Amino acid sequence: AAAHPGFTAPDFTLQTPDDISISLSDYDGRPVLVFFWASWCSVCKRTMPGLQSVYEDYHNQGFEILAVNATYQDTTASAVSYFLSQGYTYNILLDVNGIVLRSYQTHALPTSVLVSPDGVVMDVIIGAGMNEGFLRSKLEQVFSDLN
Repeated sequence: AAAHPGFTAPDFTLQTPDDISISLSDYDGRPVLVFFWASWCSVCKRTMPGLQSVYEDYHNQGFEILAVNATYQDTTASAVSYFLSQGYTYNILLDVNGIVLRSYQTHALPTSVLVSPDGVVMDVIIGAGMNEGFLRSKLEQVFSDLN
């Protein structure tokens, strides 16, 4: 089943461009944004700078972003080149075979899945709706609930 608010986010493990394995479950107890994107996606590219800004402000509180590239619809070289050229410091993961995109039933890019510290999907946003202001308000809610 597709990721839906209120349900446990499907765990996954993917590689970074440096061949480091990262799993969603590595971040249990922390809020995570799983951001599905591709280097050819103009909406993805417009969304990512705002994500970086939020990441810089909330990473020290435990927030993590897993930028899952739809590498099977993109190329590793294009994805990595674009990501590095922009100076993004959150994690880029390569979904070379589309396994994670299929497990989340992702049919459009970008798709953003906000996962609570207890591993439950808080929101699924398709397209441009995942913006900096929305994400900040959600994280303020998460961190106030934790304190």
